[in-house]
Amino acid sequence: MNFGCTSMAAVEVIIFSSSFFLLSLALTEGATDVCKSSYCQYPLGIRFPFRLKDSQPQHCGYEGFDLSCNEHNQTVINFPFSGYFIVESINYGDQTISVSDPDSYLPKRILKLNISNTPFRATYTRNYMFISCSSSTELPWSIEVPCLSGKNYTVYVTMPGLSRPPCHEIATVSVPVWCRRGCDTYFSA
Repeated sequence: MNFGCTSMAAVEVIIFSSSFFLLSLALTEGATDVCKSSYCQYPLGIRFPFRLKDSQPQHCGYEGFDLSCNEHNQTVINFPFSGYFIVESINYGDQTISVSDPDSYLPKRILKLNISNTPFRATYTRNYMFISCSSSTELPWSIEVPCLSGKNYTVYVTMPGLSRPPCHEIATVSVPVWCRRGCDTYFSA
């Protein structure tokens, strides 16, 4: 995972229930004329169980799966305790949604990410520790996070439990990640 502040690093969350696809077939067959795919921006088509607010009737999606378009015609989702995120992709087959921060400050958003009170859950998570060190400290097994750093300190993200010089732990957070294989690999180039 790239923790660069201007990158489009994406957090992936797994849709809560696999049963909605079984229900979607039964519910949408009779409503195919009304519940067609909708778009903020092609090619990201919004269809059941998601619903594009202001474009599709409420019965076209499940509660909590409401999406909307922002002023840049990007598809966005609102997590009640974490705010709006850009929807980068929806994989209906894998039942995953990939999101990113609209302001490219994903590391800052990760520190407060809360998907409780939503129909989403993280199937795979990885723990990351954010630490603050004096500017002269270099940590070879860590990634610098410039958007969280200041004039006299540098913020890094690393694996929990790694020995660290006189640094201050900011937080250890559990981050939803996409994982097909190599789930024990923490950082990728």
